[in-house]
Amino acid sequence: MIFSLCVLYNSNFNNKLLDLRSDFNELIIFDNSNKTEYLSYNEKICKKNNIKYITFKKNLGLSYAYNYISKNILKNDDFILLLDADTNIESTYLEMVHDSIINDRKEVYIPISIDKKTMQISSPLIINKKRFKLKRYIFWNEESDNDFDYFMGINNGTVISYQALKEINFFDERIKVYFTDLYLFTSLYRKNIKTKVIKYKNYCDFSFTTNDCEYLVKRLKFLKIDAKAYYKWRYEDCKVFKYFWRLHYLFYKYKKSIECSRQTNSKYRYFFKFFFC
Repeated sequence: MIFSLCVLYNSNFNNKLLDLRSDFNELIIFDNSNKTEYLSYNEKICKKNNIKYITFKKNLGLSYAYNYISKNILKNDDFILLLDADTNIESTYLEMVHDSIINDRKEVYIPISIDKKTMQISSPLIINKKRFKLKRYIFWNEESDNDFDYFMGINNGTVISYQALKEINFFDERIKVYFTDLYLFTSLYRKNIKTKVIKYKNYCDFSFTTNDCEYLVKRLKFLKIDAKAYYKWRYEDCKVFKYFWRLHYLFYKYKKSIECSRQTNSKYRYFFKFFFC
């Protein structure tokens, strides 16, 4: 069985999700909303359509939601599909994954996610480590194979087995939202768990693809909280380089600030605001 988990936060139920239901797929809504109007509406829609609805009426983060469903609902042979509130994933993708599970089972699957604003492939991307730099290479095309050892992807559309989640010890709940995908794919790499790329195009609307400086500053404030938690986790088992996370985090802030400055065409006027927010 595949359980499609959509985590909401102060947003209304996406009616497109209803099309995902099938004999081999069950839809679950985990509502992290803390506003009554969203909680009431979402619960009403789920009840009307006989959809499992779970809420604690507060924002507990993505990692908590993923772990709660994985530990309380999934069984040994089950898979979980991670979805965003505004997902465009269609039943065709689930059918492709289901066929692959039956005929050539892998523990993790991921679609090709494309940024609707730039029409560039954003996930998955190969990671190539050279000279202490992370260089990302788009690797997918119509004729390509899927045999790659290490790449990064996004949560939206990722299908992962209960067994793989157990192997990586589930999600680290210190990482709330923004770095849960990095945590997942880094953990899969460490455990040598391969991911199969499904040749399905998933068009996404990424929140950081904008030229609104003030909006980016607000998003970066929350992103940096998760960034600290992620880099601490990444280096916590390194006896010699245990505190190297500080340098890595500083480099990340610098790189992200430059990226946002270029993106907004602010000619670096906002660089320090991005860096110190």
